Amino acid sequence: MTTNRRTFLAGTLSSVLRAEDLSLTETLKQGMERAKVPGAAVAVFRRGKAVEKVCSGLRKSGEPDIVVPITLFEAASLSKPVFATSVMKLWSRKGINLDQPLMEYLGGPYVHIQEPWNPRSAQDTLSDPRAVKLTPRLVLSHRTGLPNWAYGSKLAFRREPGVAWGYSGEGFVILQQVIENITGLGLEAFVRREVLDPLKLTQSRWSWDAAVSGNVASGHSEKGLVKERIGQAGPNAAASLMTNLDEYSRFLEAALAERSELLPPEAQLEMLKPASTADEGLGIRWGLGWGLVQESGRTFVFHWGSNEGYRNFFLLSSKERDGFLMFSNSDHGMKLVPALCESILGVRPRFLSWGYL
Repeated sequence: MTTNRRTFLAGTLSSVLRAEDLSLTETLKQGMERAKVPGAAVAVFRRGKAVEKVCSGLRKSGEPDIVVPITLFEAASLSKPVFATSVMKLWSRKGINLDQPLMEYLGGPYVHIQEPWNPRSAQDTLSDPRAVKLTPRLVLSHRTGLPNWAYGSKLAFRREPGVAWGYSGEGFVILQQVIENITGLGLEAFVRREVLDPLKLTQSRWSWDAAVSGNVASGHSEKGLVKERIGQAGPNAAASLMTNLDEYSRFLEAALAERSELLPPEAQLEMLKPASTADEGLGIRWGLGWGLVQESGRTFVFHWGSNEGYRNFFLLSSKERDGFLMFSNSDHGMKLVPALCESILGVRPRFLSWGYL
């Protein structure tokens, strides 16, 4: 798809363009120019609905196609809330026990792929006896004691499972294998059954598909170099979702709705209940798949995504469900977030200083 306008404004807008709409558009464009972000897409949420969508910039530096609400981005770790929601739907039907050891579901040792983005990756077996302590709840609340990624090495524990918060994509991949064993479905088919199909998210997918290559935003490094796609070992529950502003907005609307048609009330409540503390000083907790933070007397639900060449983020107040979703095709993308918080929410959250962001 080729679009001729540099900036595309879509969504539920009033017939008269308001000053804050112009301000948000200019805030985004100016931030992108300062941070050297080629392209970005932002959805504004009010009372749980995406009421404005503002897109600016290019899908790929040096080429004419611009970012629009249906442009696909690598969601990176924004994959995790979608997978977690799928797991919790299964839990609501008593299809999985959140506190049963993962190794019991696997029926044997876990085979670890050392480089998830390398189709020819080496493998190893997680033989540490502490692996029997791992459960779905510990994975979804990031208390496995495992690293984020082993980065080409054997998988090893950094701490005792269940003791403290520690962000881990590796844990999500173990849970992915458990889900595949329980359901007999691959990751793509499982999440499509639980989330994507019910919400009619037809463009979102967990594996690279050449059929959509003409509508994908290319990632860009800190130096502005285009990221070359190298493939992956397979669909990855923690990080391989490809989606767009339109479809991920619909997911957030459904998953966080006051009366969700996607999630049973008990599943939504369980997901949004603090299960671990990520940073006491900054007021950051973790539910099951969602980050939770106290800011200015309000609780916000948040998550970020960081794959090479992409930075993504969402922040919504849990009560009013006001906030925003952002996708960007640059390693500099998180530099846009403070100004977006001020423009959309009227605050500059102190937790943005957190090292993980």
